[in-house]
Amino acid sequence: MKSRLLVIYLILVISNGIFSQEKTTTGEKSADKTGYYTQGSSGEKEKFLKKIPVPKEWWDENRERDKRDKPEEHIRSLNIKPGMKIGEAGAGDGYFTLFLSNAVGEKGVIYANDNDRFMLYALEYYMNVYQKYKNIIPVLGSDVDPLFPINDLDMIVIYGSFHDFQDRKEWLNNAKKYLKRKGVLAISDGYWPQHGALTYKSIIEITKECGFKQFFYRDFSSSDFSHHLHAFMKE
Repeated sequence: MKSRLLVIYLILVISNGIFSQEKTTTGEKSADKTGYYTQGSSGEKEKFLKKIPVPKEWWDENRERDKRDKPEEHIRSLNIKPGMKIGEAGAGDGYFTLFLSNAVGEKGVIYANDNDRFMLYALEYYMNVYQKYKNIIPVLGSDVDPLFPINDLDMIVIYGSFHDFQDRKEWLNNAKKYLKRKGVLAISDGYWPQHGALTYKSIIEITKECGFKQFFYRDFSSSDFSHHLHAFMKE
C-alpha cells in the first residue's frame, strides 16, 4: 500500500510541480522542539488525498495483509500495554499505527513519525476514519532524526521500514535520546538481499554499536515472505 501511495505522489510531482523548492521551504516545518508537521503548500494535501485509495479500500487491503504480517502477534510479543508512550518511526500511511493505538488505549499516545509529509497526510486521513482512540500524533522527522517531541518514550517501533533508512547508524544514535532509561527499540523487517540487505547479523551489529542490547527475537517469516522481529533495550 505504501508503495502505491509513493507512485501516486510521484505522478503528482511530475504533473503539478508540488515539490518545488519554494513550496517545500515555506510550507514544511523544519526541525524544531516539537517535530510536528504542518501542511505544505496550499491545496497540496487535498490534491494528494483525492488520488489515494478511499478508506474502505485501504481497510480491506490491509485486513488481507494482516494474514501475512500478523500485527496482533507483534503487539503481544512486544508486551505493549495500555498507557504506554510509543514513537513509531517510518509509520507510512498508518498500517501498524492503528494496532499500536488500540494497544496503548486512551491513556497512551502514539507519535507516528515519517520523513515524508505526504505519508502523514494519508495516515491522518485513514486514522480519522478508523482509530478508536484519539491518541495518534503525526510527527515529521528528517532522514536522520525522528524528531519525536518527548524524551521519555517507553518504546520506539520501526515496522517494515528500517530497510529503507539510508543512514541507519546516525538515525539510531539520534533516536536513542527520545527513549527513557531502559526504553525499548523494536525493529520488525525482512531480510532481502536486493532491498535493504538487512540480515540478523547486520541488525545486531549496528544496534549494539549504537548502544542497544537485544533481549528478544522472533521469526515471523513464511515460505514466501521474510519477516523478523528484534527487540532491544537501551543500555
